Amino acid sequence: GELRLAHPAEGGRPEGWIGSLLPAELAAPGDPVPFGPDTLQARRAAVFGRPQPVLFATAGDTELRLRALEERDLAEVTRTCQDEQTVRWTTVPHPYRPEHAEGFLRDLVRPAWARGTAVTFAVAEPDDSWVASVDLRLPPGTPLVADVGFMTAPHARGRGYLPAALTAVCAWGFTTLGLARVEWRANVGNTASRRAAEKAGFTVEGTLRGGVQHRGERQDVWIGGLLPEDLA
Repeated sequence: GELRLAHPAEGGRPEGWIGSLLPAELAAPGDPVPFGPDTLQARRAAVFGRPQPVLFATAGDTELRLRALEERDLAEVTRTCQDEQTVRWTTVPHPYRPEHAEGFLRDLVRPAWARGTAVTFAVAEPDDSWVASVDLRLPPGTPLVADVGFMTAPHARGRGYLPAALTAVCAWGFTTLGLARVEWRANVGNTASRRAAEKAGFTVEGTLRGGVQHRGERQDVWIGGLLPEDLA
């Protein structure tokens, strides 16, 4: 698990991992090591132990960079999370303030990469300005299945940015993280999210009745899936 550290290193995080090993758990010579170099866990540790990579996607004539979210993006993130459509279809705090964006980056985005539980890609135009975010989350109980979420700045909607970015992120998840399936969910009626997912190759597989708690009430949600062969 994790321990809260009383005296973290200068510039380090206030948490540390703790583990244990008993004599009987040592692998015998010639036996496979449960978390050895050829396992999925080791593969992902090698990924998340390095800086977040930069991906690229093309939407029309525009080349997009998918990079780590940074402090300079937070003003635009805040404006997007104050947008009426973002509030309607997502679970962002309302009213959304700059400190929410700061906490999101500090307490969620960066720790998730350090723990290997999720990655947030900032989608940037050629001038490196933030126009969207794509989150790929790795639930602990289903190591081969991830779920994806995304949002776009109001001024960048309708340009094909999200399908291109979503395709790039999912391809990275399949090839680099060894995923077998990526799932997408959206509240029924969120046709913009559904269009983006379908253009990226997702198949809408059904409706989960009362599938999500959204702003105080249960709502139906669409669910879709993307498999590696869907991107071929």
